[in-house]
Amino acid sequence: MSKYKTLEVQLEAVKEDGCAIDYINNPSLEVQLEAVKQNGCAIQFINKPSLEVQLEAYKQNSNTINFINNPHKELKLLMEIEKLK
Repeated sequence: MSKYKTLEVQLEAVKEDGCAIDYINNPSLEVQLEAVKQNGCAIQFINKPSLEVQLEAYKQNSNTINFINNPHKELKLLMEIEKLK
């Protein structure tokens, strides 16, 4: 059972430490985004992150791609473009 019960408490927790999302059951998109903004590697604790969450995590730390199972095709395209720069 999650000790982070309210949205407000969840947001406070992930703003302090993005990896706290690992202890939140079914985090909202808002909580997921805040978590990866604080620490891109927090994406490893998010089940099936949306494209928006994947892009935010990648923006925070490009190495987060290693934590994403089946990265979205748009993220893969962005990575290819970044390599060409």
